[in-house]
Amino acid sequence: MNARPATAKIAPVEAIRGLACLQVVCSHFALVFWPWLHAFWGVADPDDHPVQRFVHDSPFAFLYSGSAAVFIFFVLSGFILSHVAIGRSPRDIFGLVLKRYPRLALPCIAACVFAWAVIEWMNVDYNDLSVWIQGYGDFPASFLGALRNGAWEVFVTGQSRYNPILWTMRIELWGSWMVFALCIAFTRWPKLRAPLLLIATAALAWLGASKLLDEEMTYGLVAFVIGIGIQLYVRRMSVLVSILVLAAGLYFAGVHNTSASYLWMQPLLGEHAYMVGNFISGGLIVAALLNNALFAKLAATRPLMFLGKVSFSVYLIHLCIVASLAAMIFNALQARDWDYDVSAITACAIVLPVIYLAATVFHRFVDSPAITFSNKVRDWLLPRRR
Repeated sequence: MNARPATAKIAPVEAIRGLACLQVVCSHFALVFWPWLHAFWGVADPDDHPVQRFVHDSPFAFLYSGSAAVFIFFVLSGFILSHVAIGRSPRDIFGLVLKRYPRLALPCIAACVFAWAVIEWMNVDYNDLSVWIQGYGDFPASFLGALRNGAWEVFVTGQSRYNPILWTMRIELWGSWMVFALCIAFTRWPKLRAPLLLIATAALAWLGASKLLDEEMTYGLVAFVIGIGIQLYVRRMSVLVSILVLAAGLYFAGVHNTSASYLWMQPLLGEHAYMVGNFISGGLIVAALLNNALFAKLAATRPLMFLGKVSFSVYLIHLCIVASLAAMIFNALQARDWDYDVSAITACAIVLPVIYLAATVFHRFVDSPAITFSNKVRDWLLPRRR
């Protein structure tokens, strides 16, 4: 098999990543302004929150399912990293290992410093917002603490006080290294790819069952393995099959433990229904969209390519903007006696383009240089043979 260039981009991957990131933004809008859409703290009173209760009980919660989006990210990472690494020499794959940490860490450090600035300089009143956002920044923040959190803690312990969404970075880094290790094994034993994937899945399941890995880490790493499996074994689907698989994925992406549309899962999985359902959705959605010819054409359009291009930057900085600018706009409108929902919708509508504008700047001055720097780190630690 010929090695694929490391810079290879697959349009559907970028498009799915961009749409999933928008899903995460919508999830955090919901957590801040309409918490009963998720109802993690109980179920809304239908007399006080009829619309939120209806949507929560419907199978359409995939529209704002941040957890499903996270599993989509993990499956996509397994897919694209194995696409890049399979067929390369062990030396080249080791180069990918070396560059992965700086490629992730530099943007995370910048995002944590940004979060520190928001916490330090913006005194935002969250009293009229959800319990979830009221705890934002409620700790002794410092510049050095932000540096330490972004450079080390989010990758080792998963602790992400400054920017709560960075809990995924631990899984992203270790999952990436796991993919590269498996790809080296594929090169050495090409006929054992399927058994190696099964062994990896069984080992992760055992580590999770033994509590040596926490639940998020276990499911996240298995999602990486699923991404490799899709890359190796899932081929083009018919339109009908891909639509059915996508519909199933979207259904599972909407699961909440207290939703009426998913009560059948409770006797089987109990409190784990939410995690399992969102985990299942990631593989189904990615498999369906990556193997659909119609989506492949749509993915190449400029808007979807843009969403994919800035998706990592959006993911890293959007919560800080929601917690600051969106909350302040909401408070200003509430002070003028605007209706709660109108104030919240207006704040989200104003802030959404601001998030993408800021992400474009972040991508230009932080994310892209991080890629360049990570390549230099690889070349310094692993000089090219002459």
